[in-house]
Order: sequence, then C-alpha cells, then structure tokens
Amino acid sequence: VFSGVVRRAFSSSSPSSSSSKPIIVPQIKLNNGTDIPILGLGTWKATSPHIINDAVRSALQAGYRHIDTAHVYGNEAVIGDAIDKKNTGIHREDLYLVTKLWNTEHRPERVRAACENSLRNLKTSYLDLYLIHWPVCFVPKQEENGSTILYPTDPTTGEALKEDIPLHATWKAMEKLVSDGLVKSIGVSNFNCDMINQISYSCDIMPAVNQIEVHPFLTNDSIIACCRRHNIRITAYSPLGHPGLRPDDPVLLQNDTVLDIARKHNKSP
Repeated sequence: VFSGVVRRAFSSSSPSSSSSKPIIVPQIKLNNGTDIPILGLGTWKATSPHIINDAVRSALQAGYRHIDTAHVYGNEAVIGDAIDKKNTGIHREDLYLVTKLWNTEHRPERVRAACENSLRNLKTSYLDLYLIHWPVCFVPKQEENGSTILYPTDPTTGEALKEDIPLHATWKAMEKLVSDGLVKSIGVSNFNCDMINQISYSCDIMPAVNQIEVHPFLTNDSIIACCRRHNIRITAYSPLGHPGLRPDDPVLLQNDTVLDIARKHNKSP
C-alpha cells in the first residue's frame, strides 16, 4: 500500500563509500501502471547546497532512486545539480523525481508555468510524479523583484491571503500536464477523504498518490482506507516521526514498544 519518503537528518558528513553494496529498493505499481520505488529521500528543510549534495550522493550510492522535493522547499535547483548524470553516473530514466505545486499556483492558468519552473530547476524534461502540495489556495502576490511571495498575508490582519479555487479546476490543469508529456503521474498531498472525493467525481485521471504524514503516532487510518477504495497509493512522509521539530514531540525511535520490537528481532530501532 505504501511508499515512504524518509525525511533524514541532513548533515555535512561525507558520502558513504562507493564500495558499500547498494540496497535494491522494491517498486510498486501505481493505478496508471507506472512503478514507484517504495523508499524515497525527502528533502524538506534542506537548503545548504553542500549538505544537499552530500545527502543526495550518499542516498544514491546507498541505492535510493526516489528523490522528493517541492517548490516551497527552495532546493529544486540544488537537487537538479546533485542528480546530474555527470555527477552521479545515473541516467535520468533510472531516477524517480517528485515535486509539488505550491499553494500560490492553484489557478488553472498558473499550473503549467509552475511545473515548467520546477522542470528547469531540476534540469529535467519530465517529472515522474507531480503533487498538489496542499488543498489550500493562496492569492498570488509578487515581490518587488517579480518573484511570487510564498506566504502572502493581509497587511492589516497578518492572516494568510486565501482564495477559493475549486480543487477540480486545479486538477484539470494537472491532467493537462500528463497529456502534454511534462509529467508521468499526478497526485495530491495532505488531502482528506472529502477532498479526494471532490476530485474523483469529475476527473479523467485519478490521483495516483496521496502523500500524507503516517507513522505509529499518527496512523491516519480513515484517509488510508479512503485511498484504498479509490486505488490511490499512500506515500508516508515522516514515517519515523519528526523528532526535534517541536520540543514536546515524542521520539518514535525511543518509544518503549518500538524498542521492544527491535530487541525481539535483534535489530536497531
């Protein structure tokens, strides 16, 4: 049912030795017949070029081929350099690249340009999977330099500037990316069952993936059940939790039950 995007702890440690035997990551079928590696490298909060290069190179040497990013992460261009065949020896068709449409780009007429910008950043002619990042629409506002403000706010109230763009309208523009050859698969992220149903009523292409947070402290059973009914795969982000993100968050790998299971199987947690 799952693929998983591991949001690893990024560090400046050197890449693992190229003599290490890489893992063979299994793949599963999506509802359009394409394959997705079940384990991916998540790159949220990774912005240092040096650290990203080391992390991506280490992941590729270890056997990862599924790399997950997003426009809002601000690191697509660095990842595009890190995965270049000249640096890795790995052909583009052997990689699985995922990125995401940001909240300011939900207007149907803005979707293609947003996708093309990500393609330029990643230095590729196509994406393996393109997701609507959040079911939230921000009003697009420009900086003085012409770039789009990622989190536009009302100057009086400080609240996010939102607008009502129907999900199915944005989805139709996503479908056009597939027919135009820019994207192989399309999906959503952080969508609940009602939102999935809104799209399913009028879509020509069913979402292939819903990327949501899933781990033992947040199982999201109802959304998973809904996606199963629609033959939509779940990508679990933060499958190991996110220790350190908030001071009071429990640490999954220090949980007594997890430690007991690890001891039973003579494994590290």
